[in-house]
Amino acid sequence: LFRDGLFPFFYEISTQSNPQISFIFPIFSYIYKFILQGRNLFGLSTSWRTRKITDGNALLDVIKTTGIKGVEIDYRIQRSNLNTIKSRLQTSEFDVLSVHAICPMPDDVSPQHASAELFDISADDSEEHNLAVNHSIKTLELAADLEARIVVFHLGSVKMDAERKPFFKFYDDDKLEEPEYAEYLATKLEERRQLSDKTFERALKGVDKINEAAFKLGLLVGVENRYFFNQIPFDTEFDILFNEFAGGQLRYWHDVGHAEVFHRLKFKDHKKDLLEKYKNQLGGM
Repeated sequence: LFRDGLFPFFYEISTQSNPQISFIFPIFSYIYKFILQGRNLFGLSTSWRTRKITDGNALLDVIKTTGIKGVEIDYRIQRSNLNTIKSRLQTSEFDVLSVHAICPMPDDVSPQHASAELFDISADDSEEHNLAVNHSIKTLELAADLEARIVVFHLGSVKMDAERKPFFKFYDDDKLEEPEYAEYLATKLEERRQLSDKTFERALKGVDKINEAAFKLGLLVGVENRYFFNQIPFDTEFDILFNEFAGGQLRYWHDVGHAEVFHRLKFKDHKKDLLEKYKNQLGGM
């Protein structure tokens, strides 16, 4: 399709017949752009199986059966498991493309309870904030050892009740076009706005240290679009981040599922407000 120039035609007729899939085609175009750059950037995240396979070597063996050489090391990999598989990841058997912070996960946290925000970089508690920064830098050091290109980060969340269930009920009841939903969404976004300033400032402070460490190690910092509006970054916070660290290591990391939740709940348009807007900062997806 790309080679023969049929992509625009296929995009046009496919999205007319099924508008729900319209977000897929820009994603393919960006993947194609990476392929043209000549490096293998297509990989499989270990998160595919880390909840079910706790043995590190068994995990890599399963991934190898797919025939996919590129991998992302996700935040559910515990320290003891990492020590077991690190030597394999440093050979030509695999190509580590990215690492998802924080990694490794402390051994006292099971993969089922692991979280990329085990330590919140936007926390008002200085000890937790410092722990988040320290673990983030350790993740960068690991990524450098594994010759990865980029480390993916979550930047915390505004401390508020996001009330996800009412949003999902509006969606399930097909009432997103009703004035009641627009009013409810506006109320929650205003609540977030009033609470977000100091939280975002703390996240920026942490990103500054991460960006500095990433520069020294020759790595990129992927800022992931999040699942819900109370999480950071949201709306203009992306713009502030990319302006504040222009010329630095920050890149946009696109989570397709998260963006589609935003699109369907009318928080942001998947294509226009995310993929197209930040295509020049795109570091991966």
